[in-house]
Amino acid sequence: MEFEEGEKMVLWGIKIVWGYILSIARICAVLIIALFLPKIFLVRLHSAPGAFVAQNPSSFRLGIESLSDQFLKGLTSKGDLSYKVGLVTNQSGKDQCGKRTLDILFQHGLNVVSLFAPEHGMDGDIAMMRDVQDSKDKKSNLKIISMYGNGSPKRFDQKFLTNIDVLFFDMQDSGMRHYTFITTMFEVLEAASKYNKVAVVLDRPNLLGPYMEGPIVDDGLKSAISYASIPVRYGMTVGELAFYFNKKILKKPAKLHVVPMQQYDRLSYGARGLITRLSPNITNINSCYGYSFLGLLGEVRPFDVGVGTNKAFQCILLPEYLKFTKKKWHELYVLFQKQGVESSFYRYYSVRKKYYCSGLRLHIPDINSFSSFSTFLMVLQFFRKEGVALTFSPAFDKAIGSKRVRLFLQGELSKDLLVSYVNENLKLFFRRASEADCFLYRPFPKVVNLS
Repeated sequence: MEFEEGEKMVLWGIKIVWGYILSIARICAVLIIALFLPKIFLVRLHSAPGAFVAQNPSSFRLGIESLSDQFLKGLTSKGDLSYKVGLVTNQSGKDQCGKRTLDILFQHGLNVVSLFAPEHGMDGDIAMMRDVQDSKDKKSNLKIISMYGNGSPKRFDQKFLTNIDVLFFDMQDSGMRHYTFITTMFEVLEAASKYNKVAVVLDRPNLLGPYMEGPIVDDGLKSAISYASIPVRYGMTVGELAFYFNKKILKKPAKLHVVPMQQYDRLSYGARGLITRLSPNITNINSCYGYSFLGLLGEVRPFDVGVGTNKAFQCILLPEYLKFTKKKWHELYVLFQKQGVESSFYRYYSVRKKYYCSGLRLHIPDINSFSSFSTFLMVLQFFRKEGVALTFSPAFDKAIGSKRVRLFLQGELSKDLLVSYVNENLKLFFRRASEADCFLYRPFPKVVNLS
């Protein structure tokens, strides 16, 4: 009898212990699901092409993803969708699932009758400064009218707009003033103003984040790469720029509508705007970040910034015949570290130039903690101090926006005068844009003062 009672006690104890074990296992399973399943989902969400668009109505949306039938019907006095549309776009004009803006407009029932292509063409594969020829869109059979030739954007000829009521603009820009896509947008607004057309800009992120820095454009330096007096790194979206152009620069404002993004954060959503390459030399977000200062450096000889290779705007090099030592490159490496730029030694043979170039390959991990203009000045000052003779291209002053930068780098203007000029004009530009209610998203862009 005592043995049976003891056996019962043992079995009872085993049940209690097993119950504790099962309870702990359930708790651990719940914790694992709670902690790791969302992370697995997010990894899959961000790695799958086009999967970023969620069903949650509060998720981030591009301008093209925010169109409504009510908005589209209200664009003209007709109150319907019978008007004719011209679309200015290229390979970047897509939603986050990769669907073309043209096809989305068709799905909304719009009558798109003409396509207009900017520099680099509709597919973004034509080299810089090369003429873009008229062509046809294979899928829709629509004519593609070139808006780029002779090294600059073309004006919209009235003959192209006779049968168009509304001009849509949807392209991803680089975030730098000297990139010609925003010049093409300016031409859209000018044409809409001149010929009494409606202009619609579908907004996209600024790939370089919220920071405004560098000179605005001096009087007398207006060109295709400095079309409007805005900062060289302008910190605004194309939609915000469209408002500024329309309110502050055009003599006669166009009938402009900007379709804003939803849930856009300047600090977080920059890279998500780059759905595909922007051009043959800006093929990913790293080259876009590098372009923010290496694009300007490409106007200074004898530098090589990898244009024409798969490292375009991701390296800074010199011809090896200049015998710039690895010790000096290491000194620049240290200076880059202070600017938030990672770098490593890099060397390649330039087939185009027929000689080896060596220097540093660059990576900017956080564009929101990086000053493009200060880094640009730092690099040129470093090489000038090291005795490298600098030659500025004829386009340099136009690209940078002010001859004062060149004069400073040549030792003909003091740093104090350059700093006061740049900073005063940055503050003036920000105030003008703010007072005109051009900023669509919070936080507002931030002015980066030169020091």
